[in-house]
Amino acid sequence: MKKILLLCRVVDNYGDIGFVYRLSRSLSELYPEDYELTLAVSNLDSFSKLCPSVSPDKSIQKCCGWNILDWNASEKASGFISKNFPDVILECFQCGRPEWLDELLFDSENRKCLIVNVEYLTAEEWADDFHLLKSGTRSSSVKKINFMPGFTDKTGGLVLDSSFTENLSSASAALNKIEGLIPQESFSAIKTSSDFNVLVFNYKRDFSVLAAALEKFSAVIKKNVRIFAAPGLSFDSVVEAAAGLSHVKIQKLPYMCQTSWDALLCLMDFNFIRGEDSFSRAALCGKPFVWDIYPQEGQFHLVKLEAFLLRLKPYFSDGQLFKRFRRFVLGYNLKLHDEICSEALDAVTPEEYKCLEDKDFAVNELLYLFDEYSALKDAFSEFAGAAVSNGNLTVHLNEVLKNYF
Repeated sequence: MKKILLLCRVVDNYGDIGFVYRLSRSLSELYPEDYELTLAVSNLDSFSKLCPSVSPDKSIQKCCGWNILDWNASEKASGFISKNFPDVILECFQCGRPEWLDELLFDSENRKCLIVNVEYLTAEEWADDFHLLKSGTRSSSVKKINFMPGFTDKTGGLVLDSSFTENLSSASAALNKIEGLIPQESFSAIKTSSDFNVLVFNYKRDFSVLAAALEKFSAVIKKNVRIFAAPGLSFDSVVEAAAGLSHVKIQKLPYMCQTSWDALLCLMDFNFIRGEDSFSRAALCGKPFVWDIYPQEGQFHLVKLEAFLLRLKPYFSDGQLFKRFRRFVLGYNLKLHDEICSEALDAVTPEEYKCLEDKDFAVNELLYLFDEYSALKDAFSEFAGAAVSNGNLTVHLNEVLKNYF
C-alpha cells in the first residue's frame, strides 16, 4: 500500500477540514487496498464536530482506519512520520507544510515523495490552465504538481462520495441520516414538504432582510417557512431576525456529522451557505443557494464569486432572473463602504448595489427570487447535473497518483 499524508490547516472552521475528511472517506471507499492514509490536522476540535469518533485531545490516534496527527504536536508528529514516511503528500488549500515535516522531507536521506498541491475550489478560468502543472521543489527527489478542483472537465471536478450521491437519488436515504437529530415536527416538515425549508449557515450579518422576505413569501405560497439555523457565526443573528414573525419558524440545529449535514442540505428547498465544503455540496445538490463567500482583503472575493456566477449563467433560461439573482448575490457579499481592489471593480460597480441599502428594496428583490423559485431550481438542477458529469475528483486524483507510481 502507498502511504498518503493529507495536510489540513483549519482556517474557516469546517470548510478546510470538511474537504479533507470527505476526500479521505472517498479515497478509502474507492481504493481500500491501495492507500494508507494519515491526516495531519491543525484543529482537531473542528474535526471532531464533523467526525465525532475523533478525539480532540489526542496527539496521535487511529480513527476510521486512518492515522490522525495533531499538526501542532511537532515532536510526536515528526516521530510518527519519520517511521511512516509518505509516498504522497496532499497539501490542501494552500495550507503549507509544518516545519517538522519539511525537516524530514528535505533531509540528507533524499527520500522520494510527490507533493500534490490541492487548491481551493474556484470557477475562475485560470483553473483549467493551472490544473496538473508541475512546480519545483528544493530537492530532485521531491516532485510537486498542482491539482485544481473545479466546474469543468479540464479540472479535477468535485468529490462525489457515495453517501452524498445517495442523497441525490434517494430522499428517503437522506431522511434516514437526519432522523432523530432534529425534533419530530421539523423532521415531518421536511418529509412531507409541508413547509418551505431554508438552511442558513453564514458568517455573522444582519438577517432582517431574509426574515422579512420569507415572511412575505409565506403569504404567497400559503404555507409556513422554516429556517434551519446552523450553529456557528450566523446562529444568533438568524434567531434574532426571525423572532416574533408569524409564519417563519426557527429550528435550531445541533452540530452534525458530515454525512448528516450533507443529507440535510440536500433536503432543503433553499440554502444560504458559506465555507469551501458546503459550497461544493450546495453546487452539487441542485437546489437554489446564496453563497456567503469568505471575505478577502480589498474584497477580492468578489472576483471569485463573479466567476462562479458566470459559470451558472448559461443554465438560466430567463436572462432577467439571472441578472437580478446576480445582483442580489453580489450585493449580499459586497461591503459598500469598504475599500475595493481594482480586480473586484472589474466585476462589480458599487453604484449598482446602493439600492440594496434600502431595506424595503432589498426585501422585494429577495422576494422576487423566492417567487421565481421553480425557475431558479431548474437552473441550479441543470448546473448540478453538469458538475456531476465532470466526474469524481477522487478518481481523477487517483489517476494522477497512478501515473506517478
